Amino acid sequence: MNRRNLQHYAYFSFHYIVLSLWAIVVIGPILWVVVSSVKPNDEVFRLSIPSLIKLDNYLIPFQTRPYGRYYLNSVIFVAIATFSNLFFCSLTGYGFAKYRFWGRDVFFIFTIATMMIPVHVIVVPLFLMFNKLRWIDSFPGLISPFLITAFGIFLMRQHARKIPNDYIYSARIDGTREFGIYLRVILPLSKSIVATLAILNAIGFWDEFLWPLIIATSPRTRTLSVGISMFITSYQTPVNQMFAVSVCAMAPLLVAYAIGQRHFIRSLALTGLKE
Repeated sequence: MNRRNLQHYAYFSFHYIVLSLWAIVVIGPILWVVVSSVKPNDEVFRLSIPSLIKLDNYLIPFQTRPYGRYYLNSVIFVAIATFSNLFFCSLTGYGFAKYRFWGRDVFFIFTIATMMIPVHVIVVPLFLMFNKLRWIDSFPGLISPFLITAFGIFLMRQHARKIPNDYIYSARIDGTREFGIYLRVILPLSKSIVATLAILNAIGFWDEFLWPLIIATSPRTRTLSVGISMFITSYQTPVNQMFAVSVCAMAPLLVAYAIGQRHFIRSLALTGLKE
């Protein structure tokens, strides 16, 4: 082996070692939570194989508390908010990217500027407004603030700017209406970035805590993240059951990423956030 090949071998070996150690740091706690979720409670803090597999840890929280309802509420919340974002953000981003109208750049700057406003600043005014609308402890009040996001508009606008205008001109010559161009031309060319936005939104909405904590005052609209916090802070809650509930909360996110990772990685490789 000559010197150059030896240098390449050492270079890649070093990177593999570093990445492997980082993978252990990231995956290790997740594996510990999964293993601890089926342990007896007195073995949770031992780094050992469980002496007894207790699947009851997954059943008891759902039998003693309304976690089935919390799960359903979170699924409804994430599904409606995510699909709403995909439609409105892609449509708005396409409009900002391909249409010229008065004040377009000013409106876009104001839209992006809202990303710099901390959410804590608008929580109280938003709560008072929804209280006037009688939307407290209701799904409209829970979902409305997340129907469209500035980040989603920015992401879709950056991608739409890369689509050649010739596709749009050709569709217009063929007699396609403007909304038809969006459905038949823009969306098919944006599958990867739409999948990326869907994954990012689903993760963000599933983990959303502050607003559901404020607006959802009963199990009828309470989401899983709020339910887990109440479960963890309750008196003498078994730690193994806490881990079991946490695993149930992680599972949908892992499944969603596993399904959409091909589009997610492709969008990062081909488009990114640069113009």
